[in-house]
Amino acid sequence: EILSGLVGSEMCIRDSHKDSMDPVELRGLLNFIILFEVIESGKDFKVRVCGNELREVISVSIQGELWSKLERDQVVVTTSTSLRQAVDCKEPVYEVEGSMASIGRPHVCYQNVVVPLASDGEGVDFLMCAYAYR
Repeated sequence: EILSGLVGSEMCIRDSHKDSMDPVELRGLLNFIILFEVIESGKDFKVRVCGNELREVISVSIQGELWSKLERDQVVVTTSTSLRQAVDCKEPVYEVEGSMASIGRPHVCYQNVVVPLASDGEGVDFLMCAYAYR
């Protein structure tokens, strides 16, 4: 339900521009979203916004952090493969059976969708990721 809400909100890079996004449509999803700024065409990703539900699962504040630092410090133990794939293909990427370690838990299973966003309709500037944990 969470993931279909994000995919259904027409925010794919091919069909959308910043002006056509309506934040009101995303209100129910905000707790499950991480917004990444794409650094150097996908060499790294900076966490700009992290929803409350995700902060509880991760157990630490990651806002403002680089994904590479979070991986290096083992705050998150998941790869950025889907993030890079969304930047490269400029289309949403789905992970159906992801798994990551979290502080105080051996692992957390999740599903997610990574949606590329572009301010100019061409290059990917941001990634909006919605996570559903089990």
